[in-house]
This record gives sequence, C-alpha cells and structure tokens, in this order.
Amino acid sequence: MGRWFKNPAGQASAIKEEVRKIFFRLGAHAVGIAAAGDFDGTDGHHPAELFPACRSVIVYGMAVPKGTMSVHPSIVFKQFTGIMRIELDRIGYDGAIKLERTLSALAVPIPSGGLHLRREDDPTGGRFSTRRAAILAGLGMPGKNGLLLHARYGNTLSLGAVLTNLDLPSDPPAEPLCPDDCYVCVDACPAGALTGEGVDARRCLMNVELNDARGIETVNCSACRTVCPMRFGRQYR
Repeated sequence: MGRWFKNPAGQASAIKEEVRKIFFRLGAHAVGIAAAGDFDGTDGHHPAELFPACRSVIVYGMAVPKGTMSVHPSIVFKQFTGIMRIELDRIGYDGAIKLERTLSALAVPIPSGGLHLRREDDPTGGRFSTRRAAILAGLGMPGKNGLLLHARYGNTLSLGAVLTNLDLPSDPPAEPLCPDDCYVCVDACPAGALTGEGVDARRCLMNVELNDARGIETVNCSACRTVCPMRFGRQYR
C-alpha cells in the first residue's frame, strides 16, 4: 500500500488520466480532481480532518434527467435524486476499491451529500462539503442560488467524492456561469432564503422537503433551480 503516495512528476498526468477513466467507466458524468492543499482555510471542510493521509480529492457527479425538474409536485425529482445518491455511493465504493487494487493507493469514499458526516451543532452543514470540493476540483462555480453550475450539466449534478493518498495535481478552476446582472433565482425564492450574496440554509431547508397530503416525501420547492437560465449548462446561455 502507498506505492503512489508521492508519484514522480512525470507519472502524475498518466495516473490522473487513469483515475478519471476509472470513475467515468463506473458511470460518473463528470470528474474533477483537487489537491488536498487547496482546501487550506476552508472552515472545517479540510479532507485531512477525516483522512490525515489525504493528498488529493476526486470529485464526481451524476446529472438528473432534465425532464424531472418539470414535474410538480416534485415526487419524481425526489425519487430519482434519492436513487442517484445510491448510485453515487456505489461509484465511490467501487472507485475506491479500484484505486486500491490497481494503483496501490489508499482511498476513502465519502457518503453522497455527507449525510453521515453532519455536525451536531450545525444540521445544515457537514464535516466535508462535496460542493466546495467540486469548486476546488474545477467542476463548476456556484450561482446566486448556491447551486454548483457545471458548463455542460448546469445545476443538475449530484456529487460524490473519494479521498486518496495519491498525489495528483488539481484541475484548473471552472469559468463562472452566473451572470452578474441576473437575479431571477433571488426573485423567485418563496422563502426569501437568497440574498444575491449568500443563502440562508435553514430557511431554505424548511421550505424544500415536505410531505404531501398522503404523507409522501416530496421536493416542495425547486424554484431557484428551475428558473436559472444556466440550469442546463452553457449551451442554454
């Protein structure tokens, strides 16, 4: 174990491409990589807090079908984002096993959404933010609604991550897609959770996931997601 803990510079690109191929073959739609040092100063979201040997973070995403955002009440969206979390966890597990078996690495898959890594004193946040990791890995930049905007998949990506002791270079930052003069998501938020500069996470969560009249869990609100001009990526600009 640990043969690739510090890989020579000449091997870094080849190893990085092999890592990408592993996660794309497992079903990821997008893959990015961030060096652990990029997380310095990120307020409790440093991967070394979870895995001290971490040198790189592999972030991957799966896109929800575009049509699911057109159905309301959003029982369909709720159902399939739930299925995607299972798939993301499968990719993380299988990817970690593959890294350890083929590259002699150590790898730690992070549960999709960080559901098992929540801080008791902050129910809206976690010990590791996959969104923050995705930004550092060059997968996208946040819009005014706080959602990650990917060049191809817009705000439809759900994210997973794997921490590893592979020493891999970071991907370059993504181009911001949220127009400076666009505030349609802020205006559309029924909970008043968006300020244009940040998100009141507690107010948002209280309005998003509710039970319908039959007691079925549904996504009650996705206004900021569905009105975004960049919801399906740059091709819809």
